[in-house]
Amino acid sequence: MTTENIDIKHIARVEGHGSLYVTTKDKELVDVKMSVDEGARLFEAFLKGREFTEVPEIACRICAICSASHRVVSTKAVEKAIGIEVNEDVVDLRRLLVWGEYIESHILHALYLALPDYIGHESVISAAGEYPDVVKIALKLKKLGNDLQILAGGREVHQVTPMVGGFSSYPTKDRLRELKQEILDAREDLQTCVDLWATLEEPEFERETDYLAIRRDDEYALVDGDLATLDGLRAPVEDYKKHIQERVPDYSYAKAGVRNSHGFFVGALARLNINEEHLLPFAKSALETLEIDLPSYNTFLNNAAQLVETAQVFEMAENTIDKLLESDMEWYEPEVEPKAGTGTHITEAPRGTLVHSYEFDEDGLLTYADIITPTAMNYTNLEEDVRELYPSINNQDRSGIEFMLNRLIRAYDPCISCSCHLSTVD
Repeated sequence: MTTENIDIKHIARVEGHGSLYVTTKDKELVDVKMSVDEGARLFEAFLKGREFTEVPEIACRICAICSASHRVVSTKAVEKAIGIEVNEDVVDLRRLLVWGEYIESHILHALYLALPDYIGHESVISAAGEYPDVVKIALKLKKLGNDLQILAGGREVHQVTPMVGGFSSYPTKDRLRELKQEILDAREDLQTCVDLWATLEEPEFERETDYLAIRRDDEYALVDGDLATLDGLRAPVEDYKKHIQERVPDYSYAKAGVRNSHGFFVGALARLNINEEHLLPFAKSALETLEIDLPSYNTFLNNAAQLVETAQVFEMAENTIDKLLESDMEWYEPEVEPKAGTGTHITEAPRGTLVHSYEFDEDGLLTYADIITPTAMNYTNLEEDVRELYPSINNQDRSGIEFMLNRLIRAYDPCISCSCHLSTVD
């Protein structure tokens, strides 16, 4: 009996540092471990004792790529706890900030990190010689996402203008008009990317699993909604602990999501599966061009699903800007007084469902924080996907097996640094 270990100690073209350890006997898979190699970030611990107004400013530092989502979800959780209502302009400007993040993040992953797997290149840099136009378009589209975040949040990363109760400054209507035109002009570039992707060959893979996202009855849910699954769950976000559990692997610095004793999937493909009916025309066209049949159980299609969502947020951003242009956008500063309370909000970061839950004392100081990131939720499902994929690739040589395992992990678009949490074991 031959035992072989497949140790991938550097997963390339993902955010952060992680390793995959696969153990086989006579080419039969025995064990899978997805290990997060970065130390615990300790955010939930050092948020304790902070004033409620400070919490979103600190929490958004969990991630640079998804800082807007962390900023918005943290702010909304604080506002729920303290009892603060905001006006429609604030709601719309926050949404516009998140739409910019989606464009920037999805383009970064799909075209910079995932695309080389499909076209025989090690990186987007080596692909530039063969696909110069696509690489230039990727740079332009990512900049568009950054420009939207600057417009709504003050800068590309760790935005500075969003605050508890509103914004410290508003964009001018002239700049809003300019950005809307930039989005309209960029539609052709995004369509070029969709058309290219439609020519690529997707790996054959299917494993039915539990898909989870937020859902609304009136639109494609990205910022707020109820907790939902493909099999019909619909629950208020405050009940998240009833539906999302975490296990503590002894081989990793990150917790791993579990539902009903199994993994579940969050991310663009989960959102498409659950919210397809609310796609706008540009996204529907992209979905048709890419020939994605929903619901889909092919994890590799998460890459293409991100391009569909990019088309969706293009149109959502256009509509949100139109709404802001019709508004007086009067300065809004609600009464913000500290008080004891509990607040939970769940949003959809580009990589998937994101939970922030807080408790504050009567002085407005944080006494408890629970943050569950998309990548942490996906770890168990990723390991289960490896178990399903391996028998179909074990006839390849070592390099071929490692390539397909790397490719599967990249399809999740993991943000490994975000997933690191401190676990206390008695």
